[in-house]
Amino acid sequence: VANPIFDIKYYAANNKHVKEKFGNDRLAIMEYYLNIGYKEECYTTAHADLGNDFYATMGTTITSANVLSFSGTNVAMYKKDSSNNQIWHFIKKSDGTYEIINLANGLALTVENNGRDAMTNVMLAENVHASGQRWFIYETSGGYYLRPVSSTECVLDIYAANTANGANVIVYSSNCTDAQKFIIEK
Repeated sequence: VANPIFDIKYYAANNKHVKEKFGNDRLAIMEYYLNIGYKEECYTTAHADLGNDFYATMGTTITSANVLSFSGTNVAMYKKDSSNNQIWHFIKKSDGTYEIINLANGLALTVENNGRDAMTNVMLAENVHASGQRWFIYETSGGYYLRPVSSTECVLDIYAANTANGANVIVYSSNCTDAQKFIIEK
C-alpha cells in the first residue's frame, strides 16, 4: 500500500547507495530511512541570496537537456528551447523567500492546494502570495534545493528522477538526490 508521506520504492530509486545496500528489502530500506536517512543533510539551513529580482531558467543536475516549463497549468521538465515558457522571474520577498513567476503567462510556481505532503503536484496558478507560492532556496554543491513555505519537509522534485521530456514536477520529502537539485541559470 502506498504511503503518501513516504514512498519506499521512490526513496530507494533516488538513493543509489540505499538500493545497492538493501536491494528490494522494503523493511531494511524503511529501517535505514528511520535510523539514518531522514537525518542526511543535503543543504545548509541558510537561505541562498540570489538577488532581489532576476530572470532565469531552472534545469536539473540529472539531465542538462531539460528545463522547468509547463503544459496547460502542469509544471514539468521539457527539452530546453529558450522560449518564454522556460523563463522564470524570481522576486525576493522580505522574509527571504522567492515568488517564481513564469514569463510567458505571469502565473506563479505553485504547490497544488498549498500542499505540504510528499507527492503533491506542482502547477501554475494566479499569484495570490500563498505559502505554496513562496519558495526558500538553499544552496548545495552544484545546485539549489527549493522548499515551499507550505512544507517543512518537502522540496521541489522531478518525479521518479525521470529524465524524459515531459517529466512531472512535484514536491517530495527531502532526500538529497539529484532529482531535487536544480540549476538556476540567470
